[in-house]
Amino acid sequence: LPSASATGTVTLNSAGWATVTLSSSEPSVLTVPASVSGESTVAFAMNAATAVAATTDVTVTATTGPFSRSITIKVRPTELAAVGISPSMVEGGADATGSVVLYRAAPAGGVDVALSSADPLVTIPSIVTVPAGVSSKTFTVQTSAVTTSRTIALTASHDDVLKSCSLTLQPPPPPAIAA
Repeated sequence: LPSASATGTVTLNSAGWATVTLSSSEPSVLTVPASVSGESTVAFAMNAATAVAATTDVTVTATTGPFSRSITIKVRPTELAAVGISPSMVEGGADATGSVVLYRAAPAGGVDVALSSADPLVTIPSIVTVPAGVSSKTFTVQTSAVTTSRTIALTASHDDVLKSCSLTLQPPPPPAIAA
């Protein structure tokens, strides 16, 4: 569960209306409703109540009458969702704007995301910090002039999650020839 919420499903094996009691082994980490009611299949929301420092296994149990079933949900720390650049094509020497996006708001203290460029023609900060309470952060992408078109990979990483994007640098247009 890298995002802040997910949908669970209870499937009943018998026909007719039923109420199913739900519980979480770690309600401070993952909340579920106390019960759901319906026929055959019932969906319910699971919400990560807090950001966790390390992956935490939470057991969600559904009980109706003498029957119960459990499933283990892994609640992960705030995870890197994406890195991007806008615009994705610029004339060499022009700046672009990069952004890193998390699946959920950063916890207290923020989240440091490491950045790298595959080519020195593109300069980016080595680390960008997503502040507490928000899920994205922008940064400046500086480029150098080129004589031929070049596509350069940029990588963001946080807690062993890698995301990448590319930026294409274009040479300046040829000079206009006057008649």
